[in-house]
Amino acid sequence: MTALVWCVPARADISKVAADCTGTSSCTTTGNVTGDLEVAYAGRDGNTAAPSLPAGWTDVGTSSINGAGSADSAVRLACKVASGADEASGTFTNANALVIQVYRGQRPGTSAICNTDILGTPTFSKTASNATSTTETFGAVTNSASTSWDTGFGYAPAATAGMDTAPVALTFRTIQGTIMGGHDTDGPVSSFASANVAIATASRIITVVTEVRAPCVGNCKVQSCTGAALSTSVDCVFGSNITYGNLIHVFAGALSTSTTISLSGCAAVPFSAPDTQTTGWGTTYNQWYGIASSTTSCTLTFNSTASVDLLVLAEEYSGGATTLDGHALAPSTGASIRTGPSISATNDGELVLGTFLDSSNTVGCTYTAGSGFEVVNFSTARNCAAKEMTTQTAAGVIAPTMGASALAGDTIAAGTISFSGGGAVTDAGADGGTQDAGDGGESDSGAPDGGADAGEADSGVSSAGDGGEGDSGTSDGGVDAGESDSGPGTPGEADSGLPAPSPDGQMRLQVGCGCGAVDCATPWVWVAAFAFAMLDRRRARAGGRRCSRTSGVL
Repeated sequence: MTALVWCVPARADISKVAADCTGTSSCTTTGNVTGDLEVAYAGRDGNTAAPSLPAGWTDVGTSSINGAGSADSAVRLACKVASGADEASGTFTNANALVIQVYRGQRPGTSAICNTDILGTPTFSKTASNATSTTETFGAVTNSASTSWDTGFGYAPAATAGMDTAPVALTFRTIQGTIMGGHDTDGPVSSFASANVAIATASRIITVVTEVRAPCVGNCKVQSCTGAALSTSVDCVFGSNITYGNLIHVFAGALSTSTTISLSGCAAVPFSAPDTQTTGWGTTYNQWYGIASSTTSCTLTFNSTASVDLLVLAEEYSGGATTLDGHALAPSTGASIRTGPSISATNDGELVLGTFLDSSNTVGCTYTAGSGFEVVNFSTARNCAAKEMTTQTAAGVIAPTMGASALAGDTIAAGTISFSGGGAVTDAGADGGTQDAGDGGESDSGAPDGGADAGEADSGVSSAGDGGEGDSGTSDGGVDAGESDSGPGTPGEADSGLPAPSPDGQMRLQVGCGCGAVDCATPWVWVAAFAFAMLDRRRARAGGRRCSRTSGVL
């Protein structure tokens, strides 16, 4: 049977919710619902310590001006995913201005990871120490996708007017008194160009602009974990269940050249190591991959025969790219820009991952993704490491690059790997659950600098990329229910004329859906699909032919 369905990618766009609130150190949103994204900007005058973070919020970054005497100012950017309607913010202690803006339809995720998976790296700008200005400068931001919005805030404790004027390409949203304003792009953009706004009365000024990510389509990171320890083993624990059919990739290293390393745990994922363990620059390292055979919890354990410094990075990816293609391990040398080993991606639309592990730096590392890549995982615990991803548009040779500020002159371990098969997936095995629409609480612990102006005390968190992605549309491996019992149907199928339920309780209807690498999750026109499928089945029986199929979820 071949049923043809015209499917539309399930893609929710970001929207602005009229639920903003303002105050000096606290406020209550009005009109938000559970799951909305709240972005807070809190300012403090006369001190370099940023306002404190209330319970339930996650820090995105801080910036401060350290002047003579009390000529100081500080700000904090924070986020949370609403757990209820009309939420009280809690108190940003020591703040004298607070603005909270509310959004809906953002990339799925929890409050614990809203700083890495939902928001991008913040760009802070500020006036020089012991100086004031009437020009409010909003720094440039390049988004990870053209579906993202940008949101911006300004704080000028001496301003008497002008904070409700938005820079070019931003739309004014809300103001606290005369000293703090909030804005956004009011729609998806690929970037925001630096822009200035004039205010009344010279003041110390600190601004920030950051990306708000829309739900991912195609190859997407769902969640990640890291682990680091001086031991013979270290765990990497995914915060949420991994999902049937999704790809798990692991890169790990041990700071010794005379040890044997291995990966264990997470029985639902049969891992393979496409390369042999590699040694160099005092490190033994390798990479593994596997496809989740069920939707379940997952704890990975990285093992070493010697008790040494261990570091492991692991991620879950959705989108259907699960067939191994190119892969390589090699040391990477260079200055501030590193180049990983090159591989040949033999198909269009492959998921490409590049990992860089430094064995001689343990603190102060910051990472910048290479052109076309996005940082999806990092760690600064015991040693510095980061991983980036891209979907390569066309087949060809590719070598990931990454900027790493603390690694100049060092030799580091690096790996590159690619996977094909994104888009509509033909399942060859067991029934599977639908793609998880939410991120899990990640155990990422590192927080590289947000890349603001030199001399800032910024702690902006690097983008960790993507979460909560679309349905990969895996199907059950048996023949559709209702076929003749003389055919090679999967045992236990019902002759009801409907597909047999999968273990996750969902009915599965086999459909053709040529969406390529685009997420083809619900909604689909299932009534029409089922009608076409049943008609085609009858025709197939009459003609004595078997059916070919790709998959969907009913």
